[in-house]
Amino acid sequence: MCLVRTYQTSLQYEISDVEIENMEVDIEIWHNYLRLLVDGKKDSEGNFIEEPTLSNSIFTSNQHYLSHVPMMIRKMGPLRYYSARCMERMIGVYKQRIKSLRSPGKNASNILMDLASERYMDSTIDKSSQAIINQKKRCAVFFIEESGEDGSEIRGKLKVGCVNASSTTIAGVNMDKLKSAFICYIRCNKIEGQLNPNFQYGPLLFDNSNTYNSILAHKSGNHAAYYVSMELDVDL
Repeated sequence: MCLVRTYQTSLQYEISDVEIENMEVDIEIWHNYLRLLVDGKKDSEGNFIEEPTLSNSIFTSNQHYLSHVPMMIRKMGPLRYYSARCMERMIGVYKQRIKSLRSPGKNASNILMDLASERYMDSTIDKSSQAIINQKKRCAVFFIEESGEDGSEIRGKLKVGCVNASSTTIAGVNMDKLKSAFICYIRCNKIEGQLNPNFQYGPLLFDNSNTYNSILAHKSGNHAAYYVSMELDVDL
């Protein structure tokens, strides 16, 4: 319980001097308990009453750092305000995803861009509707509003698809997922109208006098390989 109380107190947003003193006592009790398990308990004649059950290896650097927690809280405030857990968690994500031995720097750069795109999508889509398109594997679906004098348009070799063809996939993206993503977008932005199931898609996007080329369109099997133009049927 001493260790549990220490962790509970250290993660509070406000910690009093009395609570810090109690942490110091609890940490000392915890370390004495570990020492007892390492050394065992002997009687007056030197015979073991309780045999040692742990080795000295239990006293790792983390156990030493634990003894400094009360001092750090006194000097810098509660751990919540400068915790490095988020950074450590992201380092773990990078270590799992970086696989390239030839170009690890380029691999890390691409992973950084992918994660930034995912975070951006999470911040722009309403959380209550996120479950509609939340899948085990994320699909990169980006929405572009009509802008400029001529608005946005798909260029290049145009193809035609239908979101009702659930068995069809485009660049690895299932039509059910694409349809769910657009329905979610319409609801989040409170747009009135009926989604037209037929759409056009192609490798080039013209928007605000700029042309964007989907490089992945030339690599079979990759996601987000095309720009898609959807229409809404509105009663006038």
